[in-house]
Amino acid sequence: MKRLLALAILMLVPPAFGTITQVQSQHNWSGSGTTCVVNFTSGPTLGNMIAVWTSWTTSGANNVTATVKDSIGNGVGAPPMFPSAVGPTVQSAASSPTAAQIFYAKNITGGGSDTVTVTFSSAPSSSNCVIVEYSGLDQNYPLDSVSAGYSTSGNPTSLMDSGTVAPANANLLVFGGGTSDTGTANLQSGGMFTVVQKSGGSLTEQMVVAGNNALQRATVCLNTVDRWHTFSG
Repeated sequence: MKRLLALAILMLVPPAFGTITQVQSQHNWSGSGTTCVVNFTSGPTLGNMIAVWTSWTTSGANNVTATVKDSIGNGVGAPPMFPSAVGPTVQSAASSPTAAQIFYAKNITGGGSDTVTVTFSSAPSSSNCVIVEYSGLDQNYPLDSVSAGYSTSGNPTSLMDSGTVAPANANLLVFGGGTSDTGTANLQSGGMFTVVQKSGGSLTEQMVVAGNNALQRATVCLNTVDRWHTFSG
């Protein structure tokens, strides 16, 4: 059985904030035990935003949960944790049940080196995480809309698809991530997305959308046909 997930979040930016830019990104495709830890190459900048995409597999029912924090105290609450943007989205029908989730921290503290840690409620069979720093996003309300999808038995396809969302604002960053246990994940031909990080069947992508608030979606192609594919979002 094959597993397939795709997630997308949309961030808004008022014109006064200028251009949306990816500052840096890093990955860890081999989390260990109950954590997936990844370090930024340089210290993030005050006022920027951090997005975190993580996925994990289990050998049995996937009831594992994830939380995210970093070493310089971004997030909310006590201790400060990154809010969840979407997920966990769980594909429980696969031979290795899979889940994925996107977190974020707005208007970050910045300064110094920063380590991001995803902590799982119990050790998954495997895990990975991708972190991205963005500038130019709304420092108070960066999250506009979300969508998530997972595959079930049904229409054969080679496309991961988050499903569509109707954003409330114009001028957006679309950030998406997906994972499959079969084939190699690649950008859809002719699309406007660029790769953030990728490895095997996992890929994170981004696209800056200018102008009106038309329907948006995130998609990823696989080089094999997947039997498990029906999305909700």
